[in-house]
Amino acid sequence: MDDVVFGAGSLGRLVGGLLAGGHGVTLVGRDPHVSAVRERGLRLEGAVESRVYPEAVTDPRPPRTSPTSA
Repeated sequence: MDDVVFGAGSLGRLVGGLLAGGHGVTLVGRDPHVSAVRERGLRLEGAVESRVYPEAVTDPRPPRTSPTSA
């Protein structure tokens, strides 16, 4: 299952990091949060210890494809 978490602040990163342990996760947020996740991933400490590298984007829309000319 793939999940999208809107908000890459402290709570969004926690939820996204926990989900990323077993699912595909995309975090949607603003810089500098998105840049930090892209560069360093997420390190979870406490009851759950792990480092995950979810996809992180600033725009939730899929990339547009350019029209092809015939």
